[in-house]
Amino acid sequence: QYHRHVSLVTSCGNTRVVAAEDAHALIQDDDVEFCFFVAPPATPARSKLTWDALTGHPLEATLLKYKDTVFRTELPKSLPSRRDDVETTIELTDDEPVAAKQFRLSPEMRAALQAWTQEMLACKMIRPSTSPYAAPTFCVKKKDGWRIVHDFRGINAKMRVPASPIPRKDDIYDAMSLAWWFSAMDLLWGFFQVRMRERDIPFTAFSTPDGLFEYLVTPMGLSSSPSSFNRLIQSIFKDMARYCRGYFDDVFVFTSLRSIEDHAKAVDRVLQRCEDRQLYVKLSKCVFGAAEIPCLGDLVGRHGVRMDPAKIKVIREWPMPKTKRQMQSFLGTCVYVSKFCPDFAELMAPSQMQPRVVRPRTALY
Repeated sequence: QYHRHVSLVTSCGNTRVVAAEDAHALIQDDDVEFCFFVAPPATPARSKLTWDALTGHPLEATLLKYKDTVFRTELPKSLPSRRDDVETTIELTDDEPVAAKQFRLSPEMRAALQAWTQEMLACKMIRPSTSPYAAPTFCVKKKDGWRIVHDFRGINAKMRVPASPIPRKDDIYDAMSLAWWFSAMDLLWGFFQVRMRERDIPFTAFSTPDGLFEYLVTPMGLSSSPSSFNRLIQSIFKDMARYCRGYFDDVFVFTSLRSIEDHAKAVDRVLQRCEDRQLYVKLSKCVFGAAEIPCLGDLVGRHGVRMDPAKIKVIREWPMPKTKRQMQSFLGTCVYVSKFCPDFAELMAPSQMQPRVVRPRTALY
């Protein structure tokens, strides 16, 4: 089903649409006169965009203008400039330092952390520290290596987080509702493109097996980091709201005219703004001049908003919940489809009522 311009398109006449799992039981019924089996092709995984793939693309000339200035695979080895008077600040409720003991790491984790530390020092994003604050560091396994994570829970617990209005997802969808061409860009290491306020740098100190370091740019994990980055993005693109919307490190460009040249001009203006304000974009995660783009967990295109097939597959293949806790986890996941599913509350009511009087680990049946 499509969620088109805020209203659902659900008119199917008297035809019932069922999943393959339900078809066998239904065709045993004598009331069924006709049965049509539809096997939609699987949605292919979106490949990473490369410059070679852009050969012959209608926006190729526009994008090549910014190949060496905006599109990068790594940040420059220098601190970002202070833009629009936006920098990350930290206000604490008291002056008592928070220092936690460093976790023990495996040899593989330690080697990954050492390599990351040297890379960050070379990029001038961190520096050695003598701060009384210290957040422990650990590593989380990912597909292509290790993700470096700092445990900032201690300082977050005593931080006053500045209020910053976050763009509403439905407002972004409404702005794109009549568009014909779409582009999506992903900013490279978004938080690292915002500097820390000088006097607050010691609060970002983190420990490693090789010593104490502190951030000169905005680290991930601090409670105040998202609001600072959001303020910067909204400030940079605020005068382009008619054809451009930013949501943290995602930037969307959309135009309503069917002329691809008009869309190319809009993309050019956005990339020029990125160049002027020293924002960098990761080409491999971008989509340009498309009829449909991935947007904030859904797919947005000329026909409206539809669910991501990969997320539908997760719900379809979810194992049967056997306890209250498992049922609650499943129901929470199903909320994603609520706006696409007519009578969602009515359909889910039996499942929501069942576990209310059952203890979390008690079997439901």
